[in-house]
This record gives sequence, structure tokens and C-alpha cells, in this order.
Amino acid sequence: MTALSNKQEREYLEVFENVMALYTALQEEEYTLRTSRNKVDKDSLDFLYDVQLKTRRALPSFASQVFLRMADAGNYALATPETKLALGRLFMEFGLGIDGIYRKVYYHTKNEQIRQFLKASLREPLEDPSGRCIE
Repeated sequence: MTALSNKQEREYLEVFENVMALYTALQEEEYTLRTSRNKVDKDSLDFLYDVQLKTRRALPSFASQVFLRMADAGNYALATPETKLALGRLFMEFGLGIDGIYRKVYYHTKNEQIRQFLKASLREPLEDPSGRCIE
């Protein structure tokens, strides 16, 4: 493997982090796989399977199994730097990043997480600096 420039390494790591963050969010949150009519969102499932398939192709059998188990548990950050770079390069080549073919899934998931956060924060009563509850 040829030496990568710092810019390339940063790009690959950024793509890796973005892809794995979405992968983890989709694995953890059932609501992102459902549409308004309670049908499964095909693009989200395609993304999950695409990440798994690309990982299995890029890494040796045992390494891919270990990595996917770590990713399913949300521990993808424990991967070696070489693994992150290799997967980041592969994910970038196949357009799995934020600007790639799954950009709708990224934005839908982000918007849904913001919506859930706002719903949860509106349920909690607000307090002013003196500690009194504001309704």
C-alpha cells in the first residue's frame, strides 16, 4: 500500500466515521427503519447491507466478523487505524459517505434524531436560574 497524504487520511477517516455513525444509529434505532406507514425503509436496509458487504470484501473473514460485531455494539472506534483507513477508502470509492448515494438516509436519520431530541426536551419542565419550575 502506498503512503497516503495527511489530507487523504483525514478524508478516509472522516468518511469512515460518518458511515459507521449512521450504521450504528440505524442498528440502534428502530424508528429510522420505518416510514410513516410503518413500512420498512428500503434505503436504510440497503445501507446496512451495503456496509456489511463492503466490510466483508475488504477485510479477511475473521477480521470482518470481529469488526462487524464491534460495530453492531457501537464500538467501531476500537478498530485499528489501518482498518479505518482501508474501510474509509472503500466506503468513499463506493459513495457511502454523506454526499454519496445514501445522502437521503443520512438526512432522514439526522432529522429524526433532532425531532426525537426536541420531543424529549419539550416534555421536561423548564427551570429558571432561581430553581423555580416554568410552565
